[in-house]
Amino acid sequence: MSGEGGLEDVIDEVLSALANATRRAVVRTLAEGGSMTFAELMRVCNVRDSSTMKHHLAKLGRLVKKLENGSYALTPIGYEAFKLLEQLEESVSRLIPLASSPRPLIIVKPSKRHLLLLPTVMAVATVVLGIALNPYAMIPPAIGLCITLLYPLISGSKTVLVGRNSITEVRSTILSKKERRILGKIMGVETEHNAFLNLLGLTKLTIILSTKGEIRTYVIGYVPKTIAEERATDIERIAKTN
Repeated sequence: MSGEGGLEDVIDEVLSALANATRRAVVRTLAEGGSMTFAELMRVCNVRDSSTMKHHLAKLGRLVKKLENGSYALTPIGYEAFKLLEQLEESVSRLIPLASSPRPLIIVKPSKRHLLLLPTVMAVATVVLGIALNPYAMIPPAIGLCITLLYPLISGSKTVLVGRNSITEVRSTILSKKERRILGKIMGVETEHNAFLNLLGLTKLTIILSTKGEIRTYVIGYVPKTIAEERATDIERIAKTN
């Protein structure tokens, strides 16, 4: 529908009306306070010039109506626009910690390479036991091997999104997807190396953050060494801005 009063026209009109801070203030003021006179709107919305207020009221179009007593009030479309504004503010507020980062997001996907070493060892042990003892001795290691091989698939994957003032952990499995957010200023990052991790080419990354007046740590996980170095540098850059 594209004619006057059609869906697209109303969407365009509402979005255009809410695209200005003063007009959003007018809509919010009328929604919360009911009808108001022109002078009251100027005072509450902190508009000093009457021509400016007239311009914004005209831009609000069908969202605002003038009553017989000369005051202004929201129309049914105006009230729906106010509800939309509240929902939009709530949604956008969740993006602020991420938007304030030097980069929109630093994305880290931990590896499960370290989980593959155990199945390999078990496979070798199974063969050795089978040769040294008897075929029945292979059954327990074989069951353990199957469980271990299936674990990475069942446990799913983890993605960590690091912003200036938040860490968002997204866990995805075959059946579900869960998101957990930790609010706090990023203070730094720690890396851990040992012989086992070096053998697999992995580095353990841990973020240090300040939340609710306390210093705490968040373990990202085991990340390929080359990628870990880049991400650690990015996280340190964020920490310096805090």
